[in-house]
Parts: sequence; C-alpha cells; structure tokens
Amino acid sequence: GNKNRLSWTAPQAQGGSATVSDVLRGTRAGLPVGSGAETCLATGISAAQFDDTTTPASGTLLWYLVRARNACGTGGYGKRSSGVERASGACQ
Repeated sequence: GNKNRLSWTAPQAQGGSATVSDVLRGTRAGLPVGSGAETCLATGISAAQFDDTTTPASGTLLWYLVRARNACGTGGYGKRSSGVERASGACQ
C-alpha cells in the first residue's frame, strides 16, 4: 500500500455529506497537542484520506490527528488521558 497515505472513517452518518476534515501533524518533541509545535497539513478536505509526502528524519516520530467539521460546528481532536479536551490553533 501507500506508506504516505493516512485514511480514516468519516462521520458521514452523523455529520451528513457536507462534513469535511482537518489534518494536524506533529513530532514527539511537539507533544502535547496544543503546544504550538504542530502543523496543519490540510483543512476542509472532503476525502477521508490524505497523502503526506514528508519523510521524517531517522529516529523522528510523526503523529497525526483528524477532526471533522460542518455547518453545525467543529469536532475536537479527542481528549488527553486526564480527560481534558485536546486543542490546537494550527487548523483554523
């Protein structure tokens, strides 16, 4: 398969056909999410996949988070283990 392709299950049943996604990427050094070190790779994409052609340096870990949004609102990036909502200003 394509080693650069991210894919996810879009929430079409709950969000409707006008739902789009934002894709966020960061490095291990950029954790936790919201530290300001993450990058918005894509915003407002309708496909439930994205090809990231970045080749990380040896020993570098990349992480990705995807959130959905539509006219009713914007989803989140999940919650930290403490239960606090993850937040990032990278994809606006």
